[in-house]
Order: sequence, then C-alpha cells, then structure tokens
Amino acid sequence: MIQTHINSFPTFLSHYKRNVGDPLQPYLHSSLTVAIMIRSFKELYPNNPRAQHCDHAYRDIFQKIGLKFSSLRSDTCKKCDELYVKEIGTVNMAELDSIYEESRAHHEKAEEAYKKMHDDKLLPL
Repeated sequence: MIQTHINSFPTFLSHYKRNVGDPLQPYLHSSLTVAIMIRSFKELYPNNPRAQHCDHAYRDIFQKIGLKFSSLRSDTCKKCDELYVKEIGTVNMAELDSIYEESRAHHEKAEEAYKKMHDDKLLPL
C-alpha cells in the first residue's frame, strides 16, 4: 500500500538535469516532503491502525524506491508551475487529459522558441 501511494505522486524530469547526470531520474515536486506524503497516506487510511503508525516503514520504502525531490528554482516556468498545481489538484480524468494536452502544447511552443533562439545565435552579425 505504501509503495502504491508513493508511486501515485506525479514525477517529472528536471529541466536542469536532462542533459547531465542521470536523465532518467524522476523527481517529485519541491513542495512535497516525506512528512506531507506520510500525512496524506494516513488520511487515506484513517481506520487502519498499521497505516497510522507507518512513519518508519514509509521512510524506508521511500528511500528504497529512490525518488528525489526537485530543488526550488527561482527561474521555473510559471505556466509549468500553474499546470502542475492544476494536475495534482484534480481527480477528474477529463480535466486531467485537458491539463496534459495544454502542457504538451506549452512544451512544444517552448521547444520551438528555444530552437529559434539557437538558430538566431548562428546568424552572422
């Protein structure tokens, strides 16, 4: 149950880690902590005595899974942050699909802008 709960939190690849280190390392949002995740787990299973006393086991399993929290960055994309907050706050699958589509379109637009910027740098002065 604990592993399923931990894996239910959305992960992402860091904008800052994609080209260096381990590009496949998933990160949890920087606003999360293990304590917040444990509290969420206990709220999910309020009548389960084992869940109410799981702090040590939860931390052990979290460590074995190997997830990390992203660092706070002052230059994160506000649109990406907004979409992430919407994503973690929704349980409606149709709304979630809409958020994913908006995120995909936003990332495509950003990639196009970065490509144009790169091309502009190659132009002679």
